[in-house]
Amino acid sequence: MARSDQEKETAGAGAASETPDRRAQDSLTRGAPRFYAVLCVDDDPMVALGTCAMLQELGHRVTTLFSAEHALQVIRSDAPIDLVITDHAMPGMSGTELARHARELRPGLPIILATGYRDVSCRAVPGMVRLDKPFRLEKLAAVIAAVVGQTRRDRIPVA
Repeated sequence: MARSDQEKETAGAGAASETPDRRAQDSLTRGAPRFYAVLCVDDDPMVALGTCAMLQELGHRVTTLFSAEHALQVIRSDAPIDLVITDHAMPGMSGTELARHARELRPGLPIILATGYRDVSCRAVPGMVRLDKPFRLEKLAAVIAAVVGQTRRDRIPVA
């Protein structure tokens, strides 16, 4: 069954009630701006939507795309993007290739390469950070805080 490229944009959770889980999430991102416009790219819809759900739980605004080519179109546009999280192994264009193009178009854009392949290196794209699949919410939050802190210390977040 052929799957067409789709885009799903959703707003992050608003002011959630204070719970132990929410306080733990807040502590993971303390010291870095909390809400970002995130471009999430994965050709597997189940993985993409799972990552999207975790990002929303952390309070981010997420645009989910199912191909690197479509993501590149969005990156070329003037759409607000604070962070890209991309799968590596995708048909047509790999996540590493997408990251190279994204870095040319938006040099300071933080990029996370999410992959389960052990032999994939992030050295090809300076500043790109690896996130091993599968990952938990806590690891995702920590990697986001690290990569955004590394590349965007002076940028105002998208609320």
